Amino acid sequence: MIRDSSNKQQSRAMKIKKDYQRKEFINPYFNQQNRGFNVFLYLKILALILLIYLVVYSDLFKIKQVDITGLKMIEQSELETLVNQQLDSWRWRLLPQRNLLLMDRGLLAKKITSQYNLNNLTLNKGWKKLAVIVEEKVSFLIVYNQHNFYFVDEEGIVTTMISEAEAQEYWQQFPLLNIGEQSLAIGDQVISAKAVDFLIKLDEELKLKPLPIYGYEARAGDEVALVAKQGWRGIFSVDSDPRVALDNLLLILTEKVEDQNQLEYIDVRFGDKVFYK
Repeated sequence: MIRDSSNKQQSRAMKIKKDYQRKEFINPYFNQQNRGFNVFLYLKILALILLIYLVVYSDLFKIKQVDITGLKMIEQSELETLVNQQLDSWRWRLLPQRNLLLMDRGLLAKKITSQYNLNNLTLNKGWKKLAVIVEEKVSFLIVYNQHNFYFVDEEGIVTTMISEAEAQEYWQQFPLLNIGEQSLAIGDQVISAKAVDFLIKLDEELKLKPLPIYGYEARAGDEVALVAKQGWRGIFSVDSDPRVALDNLLLILTEKVEDQNQLEYIDVRFGDKVFYK
């Protein structure tokens, strides 16, 4: 039996011709739709840029107020300047530290504690403001070298650097100790806790006596000296009783010394054995 396939071939040819006329062939490597302007994509990019600007660089989250509380010895304006300098800095030159969301509290705390030796420091963020809550270490002495003045705590550790004007304001309240050329930084131990305790007790006794002094000097080992306004020194060991040592010094001063302007020192380090020149 002979089959006629001419009709099938003719139908197939007509179908190919129609497909060609429709021009609906799809090339997977070239999609003409991608050549158009994608409005939604650009809107998303613009929205993202706007969001970054609002969150990072606008005033929306900008710290505009710094509240500092708990200060006793530290100058308010001094600490405010330090905090604002840190807030005005930029991290990696991109992220403003005055931004509430981006501010590095650890970095700011490190900056503050490098300048002040504190018992406690708390940084609380609020709406467009920063609260700095300070708990200072109690100061017991003022020490100074050739360059600066410092507060020292009961352990003999430097807590704060202060100006000469601040030192003058407080040196009637705290003993003033000259440490000569010794360099200092915040957190350094300048004298022993025993020496601090001795100087405080000696200074309290001296305020009850008619002996005007400029202050005190640190000496080698656990020794200190008072500096009388006539220029002579009284040399003490911090292991001695300050009241007994001072009584021995005053005894020599009143009974043995005729002219204090000619006196160089009175040495009361050895109990009742007192030396003077």
